[in-house]
Parts: sequence; C-alpha cells; structure tokens
Amino acid sequence: MTRLPQQIFTVPLFIESHASWAADKTAVIAGSERRTYGELNCAINRVGNVLIAMGLKRGDRVGLFTTNRIEHLEFAFGALKAGFVVAPISMLLTPETVFRLLRDAEVKALLVEAGSPLLDTDLPSRLPSLLSHGLIVLDDDKRTYAALLDRGQETAPPVQIDPEDDCTIIYSSGTTGVPKGILHSHMGRSLFGVAFAAEYAMNEKTVSVLTTPACSNASWMLMVPTFYARGTLIFMQGFEARSYLAAVETFGGTHSFLVPTQIEAVLDYPDLGRFDCRTLKTVISAGSKLRDETKRRLSTFTGAGFFEIYGTTEGAGTLLKPCHLPEKLSSVGPPGACGEIRIIGPDDRELPPNTRGEIVGRNLFCSRGYLNRPDQNDELAWYDLGGRLFFRTGDIGYLDEDGFLYVVDRKKDMIVSGGMNVYASDVEEVLAQHPDVLGAAVVAAPHDKWGETPHAFVELREGAKIQAAVLRDWANERLNRHERLDAVTLIDSLPRNTLQKVIKAELKARLWPRD
Repeated sequence: MTRLPQQIFTVPLFIESHASWAADKTAVIAGSERRTYGELNCAINRVGNVLIAMGLKRGDRVGLFTTNRIEHLEFAFGALKAGFVVAPISMLLTPETVFRLLRDAEVKALLVEAGSPLLDTDLPSRLPSLLSHGLIVLDDDKRTYAALLDRGQETAPPVQIDPEDDCTIIYSSGTTGVPKGILHSHMGRSLFGVAFAAEYAMNEKTVSVLTTPACSNASWMLMVPTFYARGTLIFMQGFEARSYLAAVETFGGTHSFLVPTQIEAVLDYPDLGRFDCRTLKTVISAGSKLRDETKRRLSTFTGAGFFEIYGTTEGAGTLLKPCHLPEKLSSVGPPGACGEIRIIGPDDRELPPNTRGEIVGRNLFCSRGYLNRPDQNDELAWYDLGGRLFFRTGDIGYLDEDGFLYVVDRKKDMIVSGGMNVYASDVEEVLAQHPDVLGAAVVAAPHDKWGETPHAFVELREGAKIQAAVLRDWANERLNRHERLDAVTLIDSLPRNTLQKVIKAELKARLWPRD
C-alpha cells in the first residue's frame, strides 16, 4: 500500500483554509485598517513569493522590528508560508541589543518602520547577514510596502513545510540577563492553536482583543487560536485602560489577553462602569503570578471566565480555569493540554506533593531549545526515569495532592540569608497589601553578616507620601524574622519588559559592586 505524505496545517494554512470558503470574514482589525481572510491570505502569499524572489532559502531567518500592525502579521505569516523562520524583536530594546539579537538570528531580511533608530546606522556593517535588498521599510504612506506586495504573485508559495521545520525564534524577556532565542517548530505552533482554541471555547464568532506586542510568546497564545477558530483579532498598538475597554465595547470583544498589571489597571479604572463589556466571555492572563485578590475581582468582572496560564516560552505550562475557582484560587492550575509537571530537588530527584522544589514540565508544544546555545540547552533538560525529556523552568513551587501547581518564586530570585531561604514573592505579597504601594520588587542585597538580605524597590501610588523607612518597618512587623527587609528604596517606576515583568537584574545591579 502506498502511503500518502503526512499533512500539517501550519498557521498560515489556517488562514488559507478559511479564505477558501469564508473569504469575506474579517480576520484582523488594527486601528482604521482591517483585512478579511481573503485579503490577508493574498497578502501573505505575495510576501512569501517576494522573499523567495529576493533569494532567501528555506530555513533562512527573517526579522521584524515593528509595532502591532497588520503589515507585521502579513510579513510574518508570509515568511512562514514560504519556509522561512520568523524572529520578531521587542520595540523596547536598545538599538545595540536589537542588533545583537538580529545578528544572533542571522536575519536575511528585516521589516522595520520609518523613523526606526536602526535606520540611523550603517546597516550592512551592523547586519552582515542581511541580503542587499533585504531591508523593507514601512514608510508613513506605505507606498514602499505596497510596491513590495505588487511584485509578489497571489498564488501560494511553492513550498512544502515539514512539521519539524523551525517556525519562530522568540527572544526571552531578559529579566535575568541577555535575551535568548527560543525555537519553536511548525508542529508546535499549530498544536498551540488547536489546544488553546479548544480550552478557550473559541469559534467563528470569537473577537479577540490583543494589546501585548507580537514579539511576545504570550501574544501568540491568543493570535494563533483565534485564527485557527476563524475568529477576528483586534490588534491594538498598545495598552491603555480606556482604549482597551472602548475596543471591547466597540467590537464586541469576547476574548482577551492581559498581563497582571493591565488587569489591575482595568479593574482600577475610575470609569469602568461606563463601558458595556458584557460580550467579554474570557480573560486570559500570563507573564507573572496574579494576586489572589485580583483573581477574585476579575472573576466578577462582567462574569467573564478567567484563565491564568503559568508557563515558560521554552515549554512547561499549567492552566487555571474558571471551573477550578474558588477552591484552587491560589494555584496556577494543573498541567495544560497533554502536559506534565514534576517537582525536583537539588539532587534532581522527584519530590512528593506539598514539597517545594524546582518546577519541570513538558507538553505538546515544547520548544526546540535555544538558538546558538548548546550548553544552555543541556542545562535546560531534565529526564525522568523513563528517559522522557522535561524542561527546567527555573521556578520554585509545589504540587498539591490534586496535581495543582503553586508557584513560590523564581529560583534565581530566592535569597539565602544566614543560611535561610527567603522567597522574594512572599515579601512582595506583604508589601502589596499596603494601600500606598502600586508595585514592589524584592532582590538580594549584599550583607556582611548574613551574606544576602532582602531589599525592596517600591513604586508608590499617585499621591502617596509614605517614607521608605516607615514602609520598611510596617512590612517587617508582618514578615517572619528571616524575611525582614534591610531597606526599602522608593522608585518612580519599576523597570519592566514587554509583558510588564519586572527586570530584577537591573535592580540587583544597583546593589552589588561591579566585578
């Protein structure tokens, strides 16, 4: 019997499939622009064919350095459909860091916006891998990009994608150091869409409101399942509570992804009650752990179902669902679709329930490891007794008797003071209870006697007048003896990455002497 070749629907093929019979259905809205599935598929094909004509070969990397805009999606999915690998880069990074990441990815083509600081330099010398015609600039009038599309054929690029081909390079948030390129395959990305669309109960009536940048893996957790389900993506340039609420009301948003700081900004918005958000059925959060009180408030917001995702771009993950509340409110849920979570000790042996250790995990859409970092790939891996590969998360937590995960802290954030473990998140939760505190980050500070001691950087709410020493004393009255703060530093704003995670490496660098 002749075996037929294995078929896989990649993310661009989700869109092509919908375009074949629902071409007039709106796929994406960004500002005043929108694309139907037919229009989006046509642009994707044109981009893919143009990149092939430029001389890119299968497996070559393509960089994107833009805000959330329709052209970003067209260019990214066009590159993927033609067999290239997409590397979106955060707009928050310095030009030097951006160039370092683009060189790491060895990009052959690059999409940037007019006015980008990258254009103020000698690009050929900074990016030697870039092809001679590989720079595509999105001018204000978009004529250059339109001319690019006109050069490409509307038919699908003549490329057969292997499920194991590299698909994306997502650079880590860099909260503890230099961002690392994390590889995902087409198979992993496709399963990403299928699994999450099912979990979120998405369908063709889904309207997903996305405010986080497309360079983030978390954004793909909403984009891909939305397109798989033939829904509509509201692709916002950025986040502001009022504009977000207006988008939900105007477009009838049914699903949304928000990081914890965004959720709190929405719930605290003074005119929240003026917006009709009754269509909102599902709010998804990830990026950092939500406070229990925020979860309680969110669960009553328009009656929307609340999902909290814990995970890493590398591949481990859990999912807290509405059906788990309120009993498991403080957890981040059990393992996600076809996933596993284990807790291991310092000796790499598995630990029993209710015992703190490092979280390791595996699932259907795990990454393929780090780009150009073989040594760190080895450090990332943990194997169970059956030889199955799990990914280390670098987080400390424990599983309860029901298999629900509770995250305690980042392993690198744990402070060892006088031989005692101090979990920064425990101290941060106490500080967060003070009415004047908007945000807090606790890091290790050097101490002559104890080796390390907790030091808090605190961002106050507008109008708050509390003194640092007073806040320190208030917190220390509520902390265990070994957790007590040596000092509090008041700061105008905590340094954050694209997902609003605090960049603790920057804070810690202020306290420790340079080598």
